[in-house]
Amino acid sequence: MTEIKETLIKIKEVADQILETHENSTVRFDGVNYADLAVVDVSYNLHLDGEETYSVLIEECSPTAYNFQEYMVGRLNIKLGFDVNVVCEW
Repeated sequence: MTEIKETLIKIKEVADQILETHENSTVRFDGVNYADLAVVDVSYNLHLDGEETYSVLIEECSPTAYNFQEYMVGRLNIKLGFDVNVVCEW
């Protein structure tokens, strides 16, 4: 397995753990459907300028659920030690 694939799997596992912990807490964000909230994809992005980034796609929350996105970005950074973009969609 390649290093990138291993990193993608690790990001998915950590994102799932963060969602589970959050769903079991009393904190709620606007624009989030907690009944079906899920990480559905993780991607590696290599940009033309050579920058490499990772992204997580979370479904069942509004693309404008900025507080939720900031929460997830912050928690992912703390757990993984690097930045991961969070994209939300219904």
